[in-house]
Amino acid sequence: QDVRQLWVIAITLIVFGILLGVADLVGKKEKNISELNVKSGLAFGFGQALALIPGVSRSGGSITVGLMLGFTREAAARYSFLLAIPAVLAAGTYQFVKSFGDLPPDLLLATMFATLISFVTGLAVIAWLLKYLIRGTYLPFVIWRILVGSFLIVLLTTGSI
Repeated sequence: QDVRQLWVIAITLIVFGILLGVADLVGKKEKNISELNVKSGLAFGFGQALALIPGVSRSGGSITVGLMLGFTREAAARYSFLLAIPAVLAAGTYQFVKSFGDLPPDLLLATMFATLISFVTGLAVIAWLLKYLIRGTYLPFVIWRILVGSFLIVLLTTGSI
């Protein structure tokens, strides 16, 4: 991978971690998902589109925007995950169809089983996260992003990678 892109990833990990932290601190956290309108929906979509920048997560970008718009932590996360469904399903279907003819039957079955396990695990993690966000903050995710970005900068600066 290009080292210049690793620098971009390191910096955006840190910058968007800080932005998430600021949004979590200053966002009013009053709006529920039922208060979503076209304008806020487009803003959430813009937040998701920020994931085109290396190091910006799709959910992190849209959750940050949601918090800045005054949505509760849970509502911002819930809508971010709902917003991902079409993209994830389309990408997964595309990859499956693209590789369908190339996979022997045993690998095809293994792929289908792995997809099912991933789906169930993903749902469990999302359910846990939404429950956590009723009382918890995004601080653990902010710290993780800043630590990983900083570690990457250290590795790049020392020439380790």
